Amino acid sequence: MGRATSLQHLHDAQFYDAAFTRLLVGPRFTNVAAAVLRTPNVQLHHTKMFIKPPENGSPFPPHQDHPFFPHTHHRVAAAIFHVDDAPDAKGCVRIAPGSHLAGPREHDPEGSFHLPGFPVEELVPMEAEAGDDLGVPRRPARGRRGRRHGGGPPQLGLYTPAVWRNTPHTHSSHEVCLAYAGSGTFTVEGTAHPVAAGKLFVARPGEVHEIVSHPEAGLGIAFWGFALDTTALPEGPGWWDGLLRRERPLVSPRLGSLPAIVSALASEAAAPRSGVDAQVTALGSALVIETGRAFASPAELTVTVDPGARATSAVAAMRRCGQPPGAFRARGGTLHL
Repeated sequence: MGRATSLQHLHDAQFYDAAFTRLLVGPRFTNVAAAVLRTPNVQLHHTKMFIKPPENGSPFPPHQDHPFFPHTHHRVAAAIFHVDDAPDAKGCVRIAPGSHLAGPREHDPEGSFHLPGFPVEELVPMEAEAGDDLGVPRRPARGRRGRRHGGGPPQLGLYTPAVWRNTPHTHSSHEVCLAYAGSGTFTVEGTAHPVAAGKLFVARPGEVHEIVSHPEAGLGIAFWGFALDTTALPEGPGWWDGLLRRERPLVSPRLGSLPAIVSALASEAAAPRSGVDAQVTALGSALVIETGRAFASPAELTVTVDPGARATSAVAAMRRCGQPPGAFRARGGTLHL
């Protein structure tokens, strides 16, 4: 049997190190991007950093980026910056020349958008050296050899309060936003939902959505994404139902302990200490469950409590000490809601 593989990625790398920001806004890249897109104004949609371990076989199937980020005018492109060498043997990106001429193709959304039955022999390896930038329009078919998406804790990010917007797009997993400042509009499948500080909102897999901040007050959000393995969920109702049922509301005011969990995760990331991996894993699980609770009905959250259970005893002890559950608040880095 082969070794277990893993795929790690980081969203919006420019928020974690100014070096990435300088790379994105430097004239060496922006001048070329403006020339290729034939416009003096180029807007950043998002960034991701992928860390691919060596010697792990994990292919990503042929696909176009269009179903991940639907758009009307084909003025969107991807740029891949290589931080180390990417020969064919290491699973470099492969492109099908001329495949963009047929326009957007029908993709199979199962697992992640892909082109079933696409002739892989048409894919040409785009070998690159460290420092190379590979520009890819959104319509050509492309893929990678030797890669597979793995699991891991939720991906967490932050938009500081500002005037901003993103373009309509989709994800193959759940994306959740917690507004902590300002206000804006969250549009899903053509329906606009007003959002403001203290509101939680979710886009389910495959739903086309867009966020537009208030033109003056701006909008500040913490956001995270995760994939639910429905085969691992227990039978019957539970905290997860609100996330899986598309008829449920997309905006919720029931934050519960989410601000404290997000603050704790931010603190761990800002100053890692011994035990950080276990902490992040535990907090990540709590983040997903508390997110589900915000969209679940009271009946779905009802459980039979065992009076002798350890958790029940701990809550009773807190009450005897005069500290009601939920009275504790995180300090440094807390989101002010």
